[in-house]
Amino acid sequence: MKRSFFLYGFYIFLIVISSCKKDEPVTNVATFRPNSMTELTSTLDFSWQTVRYVKVKLQGSHVMTCIIKTSNGDVLFKSLVKPASKVETTIEIPLSINEVIVTYGPISKTVSLKNNSIDCTFDLNNF
Repeated sequence: MKRSFFLYGFYIFLIVISSCKKDEPVTNVATFRPNSMTELTSTLDFSWQTVRYVKVKLQGSHVMTCIIKTSNGDVLFKSLVKPASKVETTIEIPLSINEVIVTYGPISKTVSLKNNSIDCTFDLNNF
């Protein structure tokens, strides 16, 4: 019994000793450390913004659900579109997304976000 207790203690001691490592100094970090926010500088075209606001205008010939999603399938916006009215809103989309897929029933369109707008009219009568 004493022997197994001693072996378990020895194994735990070895694990603790082998897991301790000295941290290596980081050499890729800039040496400048600002003291306040006023000391920070950036280029004139730099933006802290991570999202864009996109104007959405959707119109359809039948009452159906319209879905705006990324190419990965993440849903960004979903709305019921009626023929007598137009859906107009503004949605927030990450800057990393340059195009979206707009689905209206069986129709899917890929829309570029260069103009920060999505304007789609769907007509199932001419499908």
